[in-house]
Amino acid sequence: MKISEWMKGSVRVVGPRDTVGRARALLDQHRINQLPVTDQGRLVGIVAERDLRVAFPTTNDIADLLGEHEGVASPDRIPIETVMTPNVLVLRPEDTVEEAARLMRARRLAAIPIVKDHQVVGMLSRGDVIDAFLSQAETRQL
Repeated sequence: MKISEWMKGSVRVVGPRDTVGRARALLDQHRINQLPVTDQGRLVGIVAERDLRVAFPTTNDIADLLGEHEGVASPDRIPIETVMTPNVLVLRPEDTVEEAARLMRARRLAAIPIVKDHQVVGMLSRGDVIDAFLSQAETRQL
């Protein structure tokens, strides 16, 4: 089973200089758990809901970096690049769902960006992988 058959093709992205507040709003609005971070169309990182949750206890440190000495920095002023995960593991549309499942399990990933020619063309989530395997199992039962 090829990833291209199961991935979600409409991908929401943020830029490294977008804010934590914007990312949080996109995650909530679209009911997703991670956003690829792109710079001029190229994937440079990923930010997950968990990254944003972890960031808030450390906003005083980020506030110091930004020169915000009056206390906690606002999520609308914290750039994504300070909380994103760089060096993202990716797969290609022609890779298999089985490869994705192995990688997701080994690395405990909830989703993997799907990239072609350095551009994000989709996302494959655990749910997509489960759907693919259920479809295969149902086909075998017929």
